[in-house]
Amino acid sequence: MTAWLTISCMRGASALIAFIAALHGCADAPPDDRPAPDAPAAAPVDSAAPAIPDATPGAMPDSVTLTAAQPRTRLDIEPAAIAGSDVFVFTVADVRNPDGLSIGVEAGLRPADAAADDASVLIGRIALFPVDRGGTFTLRVPHAVAALVARAQAAGTPLQLELMLVGNTVAGENHRSLAVHGIRWTRTGG
Repeated sequence: MTAWLTISCMRGASALIAFIAALHGCADAPPDDRPAPDAPAAAPVDSAAPAIPDATPGAMPDSVTLTAAQPRTRLDIEPAAIAGSDVFVFTVADVRNPDGLSIGVEAGLRPADAAADDASVLIGRIALFPVDRGGTFTLRVPHAVAALVARAQAAGTPLQLELMLVGNTVAGENHRSLAVHGIRWTRTGG
């Protein structure tokens, strides 16, 4: 059943099937990846931590942390490094969500020289379920993103991968955070 769900999702099946596939992937995670129910809460995240420095073009950092105070990061990437990729994969870990609100990650791609408030071309959005557990997520690269990569590569223009913490918020203090690592672009051959 896993193979059918993966193939269906990769060929543009409905959002419901993609959601079920994501849930199935969470259920298949090894038990040691999940915190024990009686485990102490994660240490508070220092929201005053310095911003993530600009990455070397084309090189992805080992990990980036997204917090309620700093919900967005942009990573420079060379179009040649991702040209031809049809899948974007990343892992979410170190989830801190004490209020149990919906939480997720949105990924987009944009020209590096775009204005700060210009929107990215959406790669995809994931929502964690359960809301306090991460996992490894695979997003199919949409045609609009592949076209942006091709145009940028032809023009010699660098791109930026934009990752953003998304979900519900509460008034007042919000201590949600998560780490994104294992960022990679691959070709499935399909």
